[in-house]
Amino acid sequence: MVTNEFINLENLKTPDWKVTHILRPDLLGLIESIRTFGVLQPIVAMMDGTIIDGSARWAAVHDLGEKDVLVKRVDCNKAEAMLLHIQMNRCRGNIVPHRLGRMIRALSATSSEQEVMNAL
Repeated sequence: MVTNEFINLENLKTPDWKVTHILRPDLLGLIESIRTFGVLQPIVAMMDGTIIDGSARWAAVHDLGEKDVLVKRVDCNKAEAMLLHIQMNRCRGNIVPHRLGRMIRALSATSSEQEVMNAL
């Protein structure tokens, strides 16, 4: 199940398992884009507020002093969230290889090899 809600930024948290990294110049560009146009793509988060996709948008909105942001909340477990994170970030951002390897090792404990391969 997916719901759309405006969530206070303080109720969201960045995951300890994300595989992407945004460089400061790119973050500054994102901040300017959000300042000009607003948040065009909602943050995706687990029901507990762990961000699946949108950590950079969360940081940008936070830097702009906003209090609330549109969030698509996904009812999923951590392994499903990790797989979704990979799928959503394969085509953008910079996947950090050692972080991806660490995530694949963690996923191997709870997901089939086929599920992990499909996400990659």
